[in-house]
Amino acid sequence: LASYTTRFNPSQVKRTRNMRIAINAIDGTLISPNEVFSLNQTVGERTQARGYRTTIVFKNGYKVAGIGGGVSQVTGTIFNAALLAGLPIVTYRTHSRPVAYIPIGRDATVAWNQFDMKF
Repeated sequence: LASYTTRFNPSQVKRTRNMRIAINAIDGTLISPNEVFSLNQTVGERTQARGYRTTIVFKNGYKVAGIGGGVSQVTGTIFNAALLAGLPIVTYRTHSRPVAYIPIGRDATVAWNQFDMKF
């Protein structure tokens, strides 16, 4: 239906690893008509036990160390593909500050048990 691409720096090894884990969890997901895709439900909780690493995340507008940094870039990329495909967005939340990989207002972020991106 649509595609969207964002760029990242593969030399940021921990962030790239987190992105890869999330992408692998999503890869092959099929969404039936009238079904809602939830990023949190599909990707699962970001924990060290599941392979996620600590890197920079945004919390209340500040850059802090947190587990799973990079998953929001995956979220934002999928969010934009869903928008371009004309899929109904159920819920999303933008970052607390601008991100470099997506234009302002077009980003979407997630946090386990706090907010999700659904379409």
